[in-house]
Amino acid sequence: MAADLNPPEAFSLPKQPTNGTRDVPQLVPPSHFESPPVEDAWTQVRKLTRDVLDLRTENQQLRQARSAVIPAGEEIRARVDLHKSGNGETTRHLQGIIDKQINDIVHLKAELTALKAEHSREVQVLQLQVSAQDRQVEDAAVQARRRLEDAHRKHQDELHKIKVAHEEELRGAMSSLSGLQKQLEESRTDYEQRLAELEDQIYRSALEKEELQEKVRTTSDELQSSRSLVSQLKAHLKQMETDRQAAEQWKLERGERLKRIKDLEQQVENLQSTEQLLNMRLTSFTDILSIQEADITKSKSDGSDMNKRMNSLLTRWREKVYALMVQLMSQEIVHKKDIANYKQKIADLEDQLNSSTSHSEVLSHMLADRTAELEMEKTRVKTLQAEVTSAQDTAVSLQDKMDAQLAANGQLCDLTKRTFEAFAAQEDKLQAGGSKLTSFSQRLNFAVGRLDMLQGLFARREAMWRMKLEESTNQIKEEEDQPEKEHDGMLPSQLHEELDRVRRERDQLAAQMREDSQLLDQRMAANKHKFEGQLKDQQETIVQLHKLMEEKSQKCQSLGAQLSQLEDNIQEANHTIDGLKTELAKQQIEAEKAVEDRGREVQTGMVDQLAEMEKRMNDARREHTKAVVQLRQAERQTSREKERGQQQLQLQEQHYQRQLHKLQEQLREVDRDRNMVMATLRQEGLIGQYKQHRAAAAKAVSNTQPQGSELTTGSGTADKQQPIVAEPLSSVVEDLRSLTATVLGDEGDTDSSED
Repeated sequence: MAADLNPPEAFSLPKQPTNGTRDVPQLVPPSHFESPPVEDAWTQVRKLTRDVLDLRTENQQLRQARSAVIPAGEEIRARVDLHKSGNGETTRHLQGIIDKQINDIVHLKAELTALKAEHSREVQVLQLQVSAQDRQVEDAAVQARRRLEDAHRKHQDELHKIKVAHEEELRGAMSSLSGLQKQLEESRTDYEQRLAELEDQIYRSALEKEELQEKVRTTSDELQSSRSLVSQLKAHLKQMETDRQAAEQWKLERGERLKRIKDLEQQVENLQSTEQLLNMRLTSFTDILSIQEADITKSKSDGSDMNKRMNSLLTRWREKVYALMVQLMSQEIVHKKDIANYKQKIADLEDQLNSSTSHSEVLSHMLADRTAELEMEKTRVKTLQAEVTSAQDTAVSLQDKMDAQLAANGQLCDLTKRTFEAFAAQEDKLQAGGSKLTSFSQRLNFAVGRLDMLQGLFARREAMWRMKLEESTNQIKEEEDQPEKEHDGMLPSQLHEELDRVRRERDQLAAQMREDSQLLDQRMAANKHKFEGQLKDQQETIVQLHKLMEEKSQKCQSLGAQLSQLEDNIQEANHTIDGLKTELAKQQIEAEKAVEDRGREVQTGMVDQLAEMEKRMNDARREHTKAVVQLRQAERQTSREKERGQQQLQLQEQHYQRQLHKLQEQLREVDRDRNMVMATLRQEGLIGQYKQHRAAAAKAVSNTQPQGSELTTGSGTADKQQPIVAEPLSSVVEDLRSLTATVLGDEGDTDSSED
């Protein structure tokens, strides 16, 4: 809507014309009324509020400008009254200017009508645009509400999805935690079982450790003894090396000292030669002096003049000799001092040499000590490196052994399981065999009892048969004694047959029983031998297994430390798991709180945004309605002001016409008066005289400018007299210009009010 309204510049005052030109109306370009691109609702609302504020400021400026306008009629009336007493000669100029102003007024009226028509068209177009813009604003507000609702709905869906995803993640985390807890419990049970199995191995490993510690102590004692021997050998070698180095150093120092002594001896010889030469010079000088003194004493016998000269010569010679003696003594003293200095220097040098030798010896000993320490450190480093390498090798071997032991332990566990299973099976078999043996022994005892019973029965039967046989024999004897007597008993042949048959049965049963007992004994012996062999084999396997177990336990003793480490690791893992559980619980609580807080914040933010947007929409609607009301009020006010301006313009035109008629009449009267005055002046010749006097006065003024005050006053009066005629014309022209400016300003005000 703001794009379809007039810009703020359309409501501003038009520019004042410069140099008598008319003000060209500022037209709005056609591109201003083009449909603007579709913008966001909030930007449109901001533009509307900005345009409303601009319209308010422009209306305020228009009110202030309208209140500041001076009524044109009163101003023109004052100016006309002011210029009524002007000179009559300016009426022609006024007439021409007034004609021009009349033409301008006619043109301005035509332009005013055209502008009114154009303004009415523009007002209609603006009303249509305002209505269209209102519809667009309402549509934009509806679209904005729909967008907000869609955004809120999308946000709610996203929040729901996030909550669902978070709940799924929590479920997965809880399931993973439960699985981890189960794994931990299983690992704990496994570790407890392994701990229970390895406690015996740890005890055995402790025993083996003590044995190994004893071995290590013995080896360490041997190593210390070897180290002490090595240190003694090193000290002996160091001593030999230091002695050899000291001997070489002593040889070098002895050679240097011998060289120094030779140099000093040469210096002493040179000094002795110089001393001898000086003594020779001294003796020669003493001889010369003695000869000269002898010559002088010989020549004393000569004349007195010669004595004086000789005395003077002698004194001079004595002075020279004294000077030479002084020089010699000074040289001797200097020589002695030099010798003493040289001796002192030699002593100092010897002391320095001794100190340097001692210092060099100390340094050599220190160097030897340092080299010995360095060698010891090197050997110690080598030994340490060897120990480190051996320890690394042992560690690698122990690691390999440990891996092998772990694998062997697994195999041993499997083997022990299998052996225990086989042993249990054998025990079951032995128990079954024992039960069979007991059953067989019971059956054998039962059979033996039956045999005994059968033997008893057969013995009773045999006894009965014997008794019967005896009875039968007795009866036979009785029959033989009494043949005629018949009896009803069995015959002896039948009895013998029956007896044989019974005996055969008895023998068969006895043989069968013997065979059965032999078979049972054989089976018992075979089973006994078999089970004894199996027992021996099982005992041997058990012994081997015990040996293997002992070996494995000895091997597993090294795993005790690993077991403790594993326990520590398990404890640390338990602590870390507990810490992770607590952290996970805290994170879950924090995540839930964060999600809830975030949802609340987003919800409150969206609610606040919706409330703020609704508030802004309501404010924008209020501002829009206010702007529409103010626009309509401004249109009504402009229409009223236009009507008032038209009425004032008509009244001013009528007043101007009356004033023009009056001025024309006054100009005619002034022209008549001027013509009459000019005619009288020409008749009397005053015009020519005035021109001559004026030309002479002008020449005099140009020739004598720096003269007295009379000429200045005269020229001043002349100057004052000259503009008397020109002053009313210029003032009238200026008044006319100001009048046209005010008229144009009033027309511009009316145009702006109509706009």
